[in-house]
Amino acid sequence: MFPKPERKKKKETRTVNRRDGHEYIFVEGILDKTRMRLQVYRNAGGEADWLDESDPSSVVDLKPATCQGCVEPHAISWNGEGAPKGEWHHNSKSKGGRRCDCPACSLYLCREIHEANRNKIIPVRNVQA
Repeated sequence: MFPKPERKKKKETRTVNRRDGHEYIFVEGILDKTRMRLQVYRNAGGEADWLDESDPSSVVDLKPATCQGCVEPHAISWNGEGAPKGEWHHNSKSKGGRRCDCPACSLYLCREIHEANRNKIIPVRNVQA
């Protein structure tokens, strides 16, 4: 018989899917997730430096962010050093079980507020200019 044609391999580097103005990062996209989390952290007033962009654990916290969900502003950090560790909250409706990963649909929250509001859209309380 005829030999089967070779299948084209999917691009290994594509980890972000953009749809309807939103961005969805695939599980394998840990570097893209770190890059996006850094942007969310900076939007909350934090500063961090990524020393080696091939290693997600090489992010150094330079200035803590401010929790965007609490009424009383307080510091939260990237990795839990100097202030409680903050968490990335996807503040958007789920589409097919996925929540948008883009910074415009995300908040950086303290653990308590994140746990209390998991899978919910919450109003932004604190936004850094």
